Amino acid sequence: MTRPTLFIILALLQGAPACMAQGHADLNATDVAVSQRDLLLHVQWLADDAREGREVGSPGNDSAALYIEKVFARHGLLPAGAAGYMQDFEFQSPTRLFEHALSQLLSDSSGDGASVNTEALQATLSNLLNPTASAVAHAPSYEGSTSGPAATIDGIPSLRARNVIGLLRGSDALRRDSVIVIGAHYDHVGWGGMSSRKSGGPPEIHNGADDNASGTAGVLATAKAFSACKSKPDRSVLFILFAGEEKGLYGSDYYCRNPLFPLDKTVAMLNMDMIGRNGKDSLEIEGEKQNPDLYLLVKTEAEKIGLKLIAPKEDLFGRSDHYNFYKNGISAMDITSGLHKDYHTVRDNPETIDPEKIALISRLIFRSAWIITNDGKYYKTVKLK
Repeated sequence: MTRPTLFIILALLQGAPACMAQGHADLNATDVAVSQRDLLLHVQWLADDAREGREVGSPGNDSAALYIEKVFARHGLLPAGAAGYMQDFEFQSPTRLFEHALSQLLSDSSGDGASVNTEALQATLSNLLNPTASAVAHAPSYEGSTSGPAATIDGIPSLRARNVIGLLRGSDALRRDSVIVIGAHYDHVGWGGMSSRKSGGPPEIHNGADDNASGTAGVLATAKAFSACKSKPDRSVLFILFAGEEKGLYGSDYYCRNPLFPLDKTVAMLNMDMIGRNGKDSLEIEGEKQNPDLYLLVKTEAEKIGLKLIAPKEDLFGRSDHYNFYKNGISAMDITSGLHKDYHTVRDNPETIDPEKIALISRLIFRSAWIITNDGKYYKTVKLK
């Protein structure tokens, strides 16, 4: 493939970009310098062995949340969580739930007279098969929570997690209460375990450079791009880094149950999950059929900057955080460079990442989001059978 050398200048431009006030203005004049060096530094820090794979509930995941918080603050985003930039929640680990279900079954089959708590077992298996369809994610008890009743199992400790949320307030008094969400998950699978594609041998750190330090870096770059604009968008922009995606989309599920802006005021959601691999200029979009209007906008902007859309190799629409927004009637799609042989292996390390690819996709997200924040439209979704 030919290298789109025109866009290598992203890291070289100086000063604040003169972003247009009108969403339909020529965005060729408003592209923001997204530093490939910054993107690579973000990926290297997040996917360093010191983070131990950023498994939700681990010290490495907590330190990643604090890192994101500092970057949001540096770019002038407002804290938008229940506690500063953080939105804390809890959920029960699917691994522990599986172990509990298995122990119940073994106890029943042992013939020692022990009885199975069939109601608890049914809830456990239901949660494992479809975690976002039940209210597994639940809030710690603080005032104002609107989370639904949690399907929990007594005696199994919950994992504590946190979404990291920053707000760029819109400039238009009539539109600033509506938002577009730009998101990605920042957690990964830690030392592997049941989520690893590695067969046999001792546990090893899975750094998750592409999955999803790359998408996290893309959100941070897009936040920098918006905050650097001299003109601010009409609508507000909510940047969310989700936790618990690898366990079952828990962070986005919790946010949609406890939104910081009403969901009927959420115009669209653009998700980035694995954006740093598979060639210089190829791109997959999950959600074309479900979100035809939003897809057309993103496709048009992708073609303008030299990204080539390819058909997804398999249907992954329900496997990242955009899905919970779509379930709630919000036009939402996942922008990705696609799966690869290092997915969920110990080989997904920073040296395999192409920062130029992340920069291009970050520019695409910025351009698309800038139009959405200013065009006054609400994008429709299509419910497929």
